[in-house]
Amino acid sequence: MIIKSISKIKLFIKKIIYLCLLLLVMSFFKKGVLPDKDVIDTRLLIEPAQTKIINPQDIHFDYKSIDYVAQPLYEYSISGLVVSHNNPTGFGDIYHDDTSVDTKDLCITWGENLLTNDYKKINFYNGSTWCYSKYSEQVRFDFSKLSNNHLVTNNQKIRDIIEKVRVGDQVSMKGKLVNYYYKSTPSSIRKTSITRNDNGAGACEVVFVEEFNVISKGKRYWFLIFSLAIKVILVLLILLLALFFIENKLKHSRSNH
Repeated sequence: MIIKSISKIKLFIKKIIYLCLLLLVMSFFKKGVLPDKDVIDTRLLIEPAQTKIINPQDIHFDYKSIDYVAQPLYEYSISGLVVSHNNPTGFGDIYHDDTSVDTKDLCITWGENLLTNDYKKINFYNGSTWCYSKYSEQVRFDFSKLSNNHLVTNNQKIRDIIEKVRVGDQVSMKGKLVNYYYKSTPSSIRKTSITRNDNGAGACEVVFVEEFNVISKGKRYWFLIFSLAIKVILVLLILLLALFFIENKLKHSRSNH
């Protein structure tokens, strides 16, 4: 009787796993879908503002008991659509860990690029430090209105907000374009780009963020479904394995009687 009940439970669990696998695959392809141009906030059509700082003062700050120095060059503000970001805590990122001062990199586009839906035809993706793009058809897109932003801040609340940003979010930030380095090793300086017209190594903006706002969130429920599906599948697989051992033990016990 117990063995039959276990078999029914196992069958039910397998059906749930199949359903979760379906949701996992579906959400994997849906979670990075960009919003339509018709829902883009007009603030994202404005060009980034950059003003040279006269007599700049170094910014000294620490993170995880490590001292840093940021050298501000320009006051900077930008609003845009997040088309990609890296995952500094992910397994595949060999350059970052939980002590890294830079937060999530945000690859952002703005301006005339958001007047048509051609940006939705482009596959944007991030490596550990760069933003890449692929497209197989003719698109109307100005790559000088796309930037990968390395973000640092001495404000934990801002770090927490940036951590929760997802592809499809419309965001705005203010701060300073900076070069920064470990205070103990000035030669390790990381330099910012100061123009939107460059590309390749050194083309990323390094922003010391002082204000950060999410103007509008993308379809985050697909990210939630994806995350929950993984967790449920793992839990159910463990439960299925446990039931397998219990069932075998009961069968073995019965055969000995």
